[in-house]
Amino acid sequence: MVPLFDNQLQLVGWLDPDKHIFDMQMNWLAFITQGNAWSSQTGNWLGPVQALNCFDPFFKLVAWTPEADFRFVPLAIRPIRAIRAKTPLRPTTPILPSRPLGLPAPAAGGSALPWLDWIRQ
Repeated sequence: MVPLFDNQLQLVGWLDPDKHIFDMQMNWLAFITQGNAWSSQTGNWLGPVQALNCFDPFFKLVAWTPEADFRFVPLAIRPIRAIRAKTPLRPTTPILPSRPLGLPAPAAGGSALPWLDWIRQ
């Protein structure tokens, strides 16, 4: 699991790379299929997930991890609707990471969508 931070450097959730996104209480929020995040509640496309970064449907950065490569710009292609993933077992809560000192400048810019608005699409 890798920590996800929003653009205000707040820890907002956890990413199980290429599989799932969880909130702080390890509730399942989204599944990842072929580099794209899909809402576990609505099945709606949330945006690309590339290089451990989460992007909105406008390809702007919503959540990131300090381990990420910020030179990456996602391809501007909206995928066809994914088949809903099975609900995963709830993972144990990872150890809380230290807060990053700053957000490196993402190549495509930051999203105007706050984390909760993004995840509730």
